Amino acid sequence: MNNLGPPRCVVIVVGAGVAGLACALDLLVAGHSVTIAEQGPAPGGRARSFLWPRADVEVDTGPHLILGCYGSFRQMLKACGAELDLQPSMRVELRGRPGERVIVRGGRGRLANLWALTCTSRLPIADRLSILRGMYRIKRLRDTTHVEEWLALTRQSAGARRYFWEPLVLATLNRSSARAPSAQFLTVLAHAFLNRDADARMGRLGTPLSALYARPAIDTIRRLGGNVLLGDGVESFETAGNRIIAARTRRGLRLETDQVVTAVPPDALDRLIPDPSLTHFTPSPIVSAHVLLSRPLPFEEEGLLGLLDCPFQWAFQTRARDRWVASLLTSDARDLADLPVPRLAALARDALKSCCPTLHDHEIEAIFPVKERSATWSLTGPWRGLTAPPDNLTLAGDWTVADYPCTIESAALSGRRAARAVGQRLASEYG
Repeated sequence: MNNLGPPRCVVIVVGAGVAGLACALDLLVAGHSVTIAEQGPAPGGRARSFLWPRADVEVDTGPHLILGCYGSFRQMLKACGAELDLQPSMRVELRGRPGERVIVRGGRGRLANLWALTCTSRLPIADRLSILRGMYRIKRLRDTTHVEEWLALTRQSAGARRYFWEPLVLATLNRSSARAPSAQFLTVLAHAFLNRDADARMGRLGTPLSALYARPAIDTIRRLGGNVLLGDGVESFETAGNRIIAARTRRGLRLETDQVVTAVPPDALDRLIPDPSLTHFTPSPIVSAHVLLSRPLPFEEEGLLGLLDCPFQWAFQTRARDRWVASLLTSDARDLADLPVPRLAALARDALKSCCPTLHDHEIEAIFPVKERSATWSLTGPWRGLTAPPDNLTLAGDWTVADYPCTIESAALSGRRAARAVGQRLASEYG
């Protein structure tokens, strides 16, 4: 018997985003019979890419910043034959007002990365000492609810916040310090900066998300014998007692099953299994703007740039045949999500020209803003799971991992945890 339970147990995985794909892959490797059903026409969920007709190039719904500590996502990529290209060591360039440029560099070994990040250009010794005081009191994060409270508690200076803590919180938690949970920040710091040097390395995805993992994962699932339904998601469940015995898809298929894994956001789960506890989750938007350029921008650090005092937080640059695409990104973008598209395009244009003063209007060929209104989910009240879940139901999705922020890593981690949970349940049922 393998460690995920008896072989050939029938499992339905609802949703083909990162979590669902990671779960399906692990279940298939363990020998189970898996059907993965996705409502949309293509896999990837909230982390996918699509064709931008104007540029004739694939762009992501939202560019992703990857850390070396993203072990579950990297394992998933490995299972699909893909690999991440990470920096030799952590190094990030930040730009703000014209002429304002800061290079943040990591170090080597335990704590060295976190301390070395303070040794940035133009960071006065007083700000570095402020950061050091914060590091010394990292455990005080447990005494606060949000990172902003901890920054105030440890008396972090304005410079320390601007050049160090705020960019770090945005990069790792996709939220500002005022809304970022302290417990999740402590988890990220421990995983990324207090272990191996390699864990703190950063990387941008030079390959569009769908080409990097989503389509290869579907191909691998099929090769392993899994059944894939795209554009035919699960609409309802059929139950007997307190177990799900079958799922009905949008096109009318009835799929009998032994176990079910739902890898969908809280609102989609609530439509399948209405539960008042799911109202404790609220969505947060991510807004990006893809800018088609006739020449590359002068990004020094691997095509990745952090933006200060700007509506957008990050800029990623990739080659698009004979041209270039700069993708601007803002997490927790509540102020931007309701703006009209022309206004977002103007903000993107101004942001690029501010951080790259040599850029001229005629070198900007097109701008394509993208709004992902429910990109991440946050818990606003106590939650201990569904009120009365079916006995053979397992939840997956980035929002189900309480100790991690909603990232591509927590999605993959949740999928792998769900696969293990299915195996543990089967092992107990079969004795």
